[in-house]
Amino acid sequence: MARVRKQADLSWSYEGRTKNGDLVTGTIEAPTAIIARVKLRKREIIPLSVRQKSSFSFLGDVLSQFKGKVGTQEKRLGLFAKLARSKEIHDLTRKEETDVEKRTKKKIKRPVKAKEITVFIKQFVVVIKSGVPLLKAFDIVIRGIDNKKFLEILEDIKFGVENGLSLSESFGTYPKVFDPLFINFLAIGEQGGYLRLYY
Repeated sequence: MARVRKQADLSWSYEGRTKNGDLVTGTIEAPTAIIARVKLRKREIIPLSVRQKSSFSFLGDVLSQFKGKVGTQEKRLGLFAKLARSKEIHDLTRKEETDVEKRTKKKIKRPVKAKEITVFIKQFVVVIKSGVPLLKAFDIVIRGIDNKKFLEILEDIKFGVENGLSLSESFGTYPKVFDPLFINFLAIGEQGGYLRLYY
């Protein structure tokens, strides 16, 4: 079985509710969206949405500091000129151009093939139907996964479930990998009490 490599932390923007029902927003550092959700739940925040922050999101923070302070159009243009000359902007722009150039030269492959996903889902459903506890079913099925990227995704999903996220919520964090119909199937199973967690 492939070894899962440690991932670097990323910045995530979140919107959630406290146990009192108050709406809160902010940012959190985590390697994946699932781990970000787990961290929020440990802070007693129910995550409504968790999105990866853009490399350019810092511009909003910078511009908000000048809101109401810059009066004339000339001063506003001066501010944008200053930002445009900054090294951070230059580096980010250059990086984006490099990524675009790479995409035009080489077709990007999906990290997980449709066949691999289909095989996993079939095996996972069969194991669960046989009465094997959910988390143990994860362990059984992922033993045969050779695709490192897919293994990382499945380990991340399992981590989310182990730490209080529902199965559908964890799988739903990867909408580009798992079909919405499968995620809805899991949600129905959870609501009907057919999917139970045993450690």
